[in-house]
Amino acid sequence: MLRGGISLSLLLLLGACSSASENLCLSCMVGGENGHPPTVAPSATDTTYFFLLDRLANGDRTNDQHRHPKNVLQMQGGDWAGVNAHQDYLNDSGFTAFLTTPFMLNRQRAFFGHEAGHGYWPIDHYKLDPRWGTWEQMQNFVFHTHENGHKFFLDVVLNHVDWDHPWVKEHPEYFHDLGPIKNWDDPRELVEGQVSGLPDLKQENEEVYQYLLRSTKFWLSQTDADGIRFDAVKHIDHKFWQRYLAELKTYLYASGRNVADFPLLAEILHGDPQTYLPYIADGFNAFYNYPLYYTLKEVFAENHSLFALAARLQELDRVFPPTILRANFIDNHDMPRFLDLNKSVTEKDLEQVLTVLYALRGMPVIYSGTEALVRGKTGEEGRKMFKLKRDHLFSYLQKLNKLRQQHPVLALGEREDLVVNAESYVFALRNLQEEIFVVIARPKAGRVKVAWEVERDGEVQDLLTGRRYMSSRGEFNLSVGKTVMFLARPFNEKNPPPPFNSSAAPDLIPLQIELKGAPPLAKLALAGNLDILGRWQPPQAVALEQQQATIIVPVGSVLEFKFIGVNEQGEVRWEERPNRYYFAQDPANLEFVWNH
Repeated sequence: MLRGGISLSLLLLLGACSSASENLCLSCMVGGENGHPPTVAPSATDTTYFFLLDRLANGDRTNDQHRHPKNVLQMQGGDWAGVNAHQDYLNDSGFTAFLTTPFMLNRQRAFFGHEAGHGYWPIDHYKLDPRWGTWEQMQNFVFHTHENGHKFFLDVVLNHVDWDHPWVKEHPEYFHDLGPIKNWDDPRELVEGQVSGLPDLKQENEEVYQYLLRSTKFWLSQTDADGIRFDAVKHIDHKFWQRYLAELKTYLYASGRNVADFPLLAEILHGDPQTYLPYIADGFNAFYNYPLYYTLKEVFAENHSLFALAARLQELDRVFPPTILRANFIDNHDMPRFLDLNKSVTEKDLEQVLTVLYALRGMPVIYSGTEALVRGKTGEEGRKMFKLKRDHLFSYLQKLNKLRQQHPVLALGEREDLVVNAESYVFALRNLQEEIFVVIARPKAGRVKVAWEVERDGEVQDLLTGRRYMSSRGEFNLSVGKTVMFLARPFNEKNPPPPFNSSAAPDLIPLQIELKGAPPLAKLALAGNLDILGRWQPPQAVALEQQQATIIVPVGSVLEFKFIGVNEQGEVRWEERPNRYYFAQDPANLEFVWNH
């Protein structure tokens, strides 16, 4: 139970393939026009386990000189030997890709009580840090990862170096001299200012540029990595990224890699999806999905309306094409652990939000320790070492990883929202092989109705318990509780998939809006999340004439909005209430009262 009585009562994954579906190629996995799939994102069906090299496992006691196990701000002794000793644990988890923090040579001494266990304070971009082991141990992990059919992702730091980097004294011209960032809304400070007070590299300097590009190529040659995470992307100028990514892709092509399936993953800490578009134009094809993270946090830890989740997913689908990979997560090394987002969050809540994560378009990225219920109210507190045990949540993630591979529609299916309100959210995922209904409900939802596309009886089976259910006249009328079920049915000749066309324009419907009880203001308008509502920008909001307006929206749109007023001085006044929501399914006349 979450604060305010929230629970995820039901997650229905209605859908199944034949037993042979596990081996379907990508071209068979996505339904599109005339049965042809749209182009998919890189690593679209992968699930990734992310770990801090210094925090996973200590396998070599001879390099523990800097180990301080009682102080999470300092080195904990994790190393390549420890990772290699637990290859079975990693392999059995069911993840298809592994990402670890940078392992190049980092600062060797403490800095105001902090040590570089995270790997983001480089002093040499070409050397391996001996505190984490040897070249042989590192390459042994990568070799066995690839041998087991899994991917290995690099993490690189191009924005800054540590104060102990020799360049700081030898080449001050290689750095910006703006000092620490003070105004995070200033574009120049954001790019040229120091992040966390670290020396900020001047990437426009040709020597710096070539050093960074060559170092990336060097690590790719040493690891044969399958993708790259880029740290602090928004703190580097777009001109650098445009040139760097173009040359890097040329190198990847020349080295025989499939660039279309090679994630170039941007870490951009921002909650507005529009902020990511210039970086995608620069050449990135993947991003950490912070907009979704903030919404999951609000809905599942802070009891916000389920409308908010539906509105966010629709926004992400509008903004990003299917060729852009969303790396979805619920905690990471910079953020508090999910279990400590709110005092009322429980282990069951963590299990349920993970389940939802696996039912969304994108690549789930699970932070090491999540499976061990690690807590932490800050990013640093959440980086503690933990025992690698195969407890309940480890087994549950195994099951989710397996289902994600068995049912590729979870990653690639066409989504349609069917039921959206404050207490329940139902959407369908479809391809030519299967259909999945995802039903998220809270206790107040009571009963949730799920309908087939056609009125006929059918049988589904709970993939977790084996229990079978029958529909009546094409409907399941389910009583919700704090339950998670995965129900499946095949598409075949007797039960063919419904017709759908991912490229067809949605039908449009009119909504007549009337506002009552508004204060005496010069102008009234409707501002909200859709383009027609001005995307929350008052100058672009829909003006109300005689407190009325008609808007045309696509069928199935989730509107998130507020009424605003403008006084004689041009000052904007917003309604004093949480955002309003409406799920547009049919033409409607809607009446609202201004909230004072």
